[in-house]
Amino acid sequence: MTFAGQSDAKIAMTWSELFPPAAAPVARRWVNVPAPVGVTLKQISVGSANAIWVLDTAGSPWKWNGSAWEKKAGTVSTISAAPDGTQWATNPPDANRVLRWTGTGWDASLPAGMTYVSVGNANNI
Repeated sequence: MTFAGQSDAKIAMTWSELFPPAAAPVARRWVNVPAPVGVTLKQISVGSANAIWVLDTAGSPWKWNGSAWEKKAGTVSTISAAPDGTQWATNPPDANRVLRWTGTGWDASLPAGMTYVSVGNANNI
């Protein structure tokens, strides 16, 4: 696997380096978390360990609750999660609508005109 960062800096890791054996003396290690059953994912957005969202190919958003994926309401085109739990999305088929997650659904009362959104926190979108 090759990871690309800022200024096109790259790091390559083998699969065994990325997923060391459980007995290996590693403080933190990658763990393979399967997608929801029968779902193909197209995007992931990680704000923190408590703010991990994925988007499936049908546009359904899913949130990781620490042990399983929970399907959330609505259909969106792109997602962005922040460390403080703030979640935003776009919905280009709906006049490029920008959407904010309220905790139970998407607030679509915001101005239209965006195809992507990136969130740093509740005050920096």
